[in-house]
Amino acid sequence: MRSLSYTFCICIICATGLFAWLCLDLFRVFIVQPGLQAANIAKALLQISPANHEDFLSMLAIVALFSGLCFLFKKSKIAILAIWLASTLAFCASVAFGYANIEINRLLGEPFTYQWLLYADFLKSGDARSALNEATNLKDAALMIASVCAVLLLGLGGGVLLRNAFRNANYRQVISWAFGATLGFGALQLASASPDIPALKLKNPTAYFLASLVSSSHPVLFTMKSGTGNQDFETFAEVNAKPEPTKASNPKIKNVIVFVLESTPWEYVQPFGGRYPVTPNLEKYAPNAMMFTNAYAPAPATGYSLFSLFTSLYPEISYQSMSSQHPTTPFTTIANVLHDKGYSTGFFWSADARFQSFDIFLNGKGFDSLHDYRNIACDRAALKLSDARWKNMDLTYDPCTAGDISAWISRQSDKPFFGVMMTGMTHYPYETGLPPAHYADDEKLNAYLNALKLGDEAFGVVMDGLVKSGKLDSTLVVVLGDHGEAFGQHGNFVHASAIYEENMHIPLMLIDGTRFTGEKSERLASVIDIAPTILDVLGMAPPDEWQGRNLLGSSERKHVFFFSPWSGYKFGYRSIDKKVLYDATANRLETYNLNDDPREQKNLSAPGEVPIEDLEPIAAWAQYQDKLMKAHFAKEASTKRDCPLTRIEVEAGGTDVEGPPELLVTVDGKSAGTIALDSAIPSKAKTKDDVRNEMQQAIHHLKKFVLDIPGTVNPQKISLKFTNDKWAGDTSGGDRNAFVGSLFLNGAVQPLDQSYLDDDSAGVVNSDGIAMYRDVTATLKGPFTSLCK
Repeated sequence: MRSLSYTFCICIICATGLFAWLCLDLFRVFIVQPGLQAANIAKALLQISPANHEDFLSMLAIVALFSGLCFLFKKSKIAILAIWLASTLAFCASVAFGYANIEINRLLGEPFTYQWLLYADFLKSGDARSALNEATNLKDAALMIASVCAVLLLGLGGGVLLRNAFRNANYRQVISWAFGATLGFGALQLASASPDIPALKLKNPTAYFLASLVSSSHPVLFTMKSGTGNQDFETFAEVNAKPEPTKASNPKIKNVIVFVLESTPWEYVQPFGGRYPVTPNLEKYAPNAMMFTNAYAPAPATGYSLFSLFTSLYPEISYQSMSSQHPTTPFTTIANVLHDKGYSTGFFWSADARFQSFDIFLNGKGFDSLHDYRNIACDRAALKLSDARWKNMDLTYDPCTAGDISAWISRQSDKPFFGVMMTGMTHYPYETGLPPAHYADDEKLNAYLNALKLGDEAFGVVMDGLVKSGKLDSTLVVVLGDHGEAFGQHGNFVHASAIYEENMHIPLMLIDGTRFTGEKSERLASVIDIAPTILDVLGMAPPDEWQGRNLLGSSERKHVFFFSPWSGYKFGYRSIDKKVLYDATANRLETYNLNDDPREQKNLSAPGEVPIEDLEPIAAWAQYQDKLMKAHFAKEASTKRDCPLTRIEVEAGGTDVEGPPELLVTVDGKSAGTIALDSAIPSKAKTKDDVRNEMQQAIHHLKKFVLDIPGTVNPQKISLKFTNDKWAGDTSGGDRNAFVGSLFLNGAVQPLDQSYLDDDSAGVVNSDGIAMYRDVTATLKGPFTSLCK
């Protein structure tokens, strides 16, 4: 042999590849047959291994690549060492990813993809971190590391044996033997009878992720011909020439509350047949409601449903969220319409509104107030699940969010109001911070039901607040789930990977005791229909650009549509007599008769057949929606212009000890000036109660300070930094604090309760303003649309 180093490297790579494939083969058994007993592993391995082609070919590709590199650079020992190290990393990653794929496949129904990465906001979301925590707990982390180490050690030992076996052979003989053995073994495996296993359970996770990076964002549905009409999804501008639906306005209704239950399908809500006693308050108000038993979300994801709820539009058919990709597109929301009619408008969310830039998306969409876990007062500590790396995970207690919106309602005098509250605790991983009651034996389902019980309690708080304020009879209350939640009914968990009933079918209730008496409507409904229905009850016309329909009118749609783009492209629609699901990635059709088969257990479509007539409604909708969204984006691009910021006015004060508090004002990170709040009142505070009392006095002694900002265009971030905190309470007494009551940009007031603090423990943000008790920065994100007016 010409060199021992490169042949030894090839031997180690070949042996490690063999043991890595055997390890992935073992992992595959637990993906295909979860919960398998140890005594049955060997039998299952023999049955499943013949079908496990992708893992074999993936390891073969790694072996061939690095073996070829070893031969190519055989004269350089440094290169050989580098190639061996690189191959070792590749095998380690493959085995580790393969082990994690056991839990990922259980949760998502498929290996991890780039689309899932986008959906998870590049792993910054709460569900992403929780899923990864479950996949990498201490036990699993130990088993994963042990698997990797075992493969490397066996590979090294096998490499030594191979080197010794072929010590006297030349490299041509070694290559010929390896090629022949691989070809023979591969042919034997490919020719073996394969069991009937779902294709997604046999995908190699590394190859599957890489393939998702180049997957098409425009399935064939966007280009195929369709002969069906657009009557189910065309905008009101196109409907105007047709007979209008019957008006359903109620002159008694002046106000609207929309209560959104996070991750709540119809099947766990008692008025819709839920068998668990976790929604007694919804059950209490069911006799005063109309319930829609065939209501659907547009996609199994919160951001998509909230977009449709506010804009009465189906979202863009994309795995990239509207709020993160198109935050400034000027869609007309129901909050815009009602704000222009003189309504107070507010959005209250138990979670973090910064997820997928939803707080930025809401800017300019008509909401006066935006409250999330950061500025909702609560006697229970927020569930702080975020850290420096993992963002957007924190939650506040749902009943506290309900108390916050109830307090906001009580502050509305004669002005009508439109408020939206969204719960958070029923989102995976269903954390409540309380000892769980027992409703179900399944641990995750039981945790979910306990969280739903708190969501129902929050609903009760809102309704009690309306009763106490005397506004219940003048308020329409809309209750809905933003999407469903799966617990293994079709082999999928949580919500975003499929579009079965458990993922898409939601509860929808309109509560108005002056009008409804517990009616149940079977008409088809979508989240996009809620906004025009609300406006019709208020006697207002919908904007021309909306696609929804009035659910209380006489005109009924024939189809509602939905999609999920994160586990392949899945499209579906519900008609009165059937539900059609189409996986455009796998070209697979499923058809169900929900009247006879409400749990979707019997697929009526023949295997391998995809009738054109079943696809035509989906194709017509997908193509129409693609054009509609592109028109909105093009309109935004054509109307963009420079919006200069010339003047900042801060109405502020505070408490003075040995000097006034100071605020450093920055625009997009650049200093705009420092303001000394000389209106601050003298402080003698020695206790926390003294501090609070003095700040209440300071609120009534505010002064307006003006900063001229020449040459600033399209600012995206305004920050106010309290820079000189001082405590003198241990001596003569006194505490230096700052309070900002109003912020004006070019004379237009900005909603301060949409700002956030870089240290939540150093101050308070609420509808009164920003109180700063220690050195802290308050930031308000743009775009600041008022500058362009």
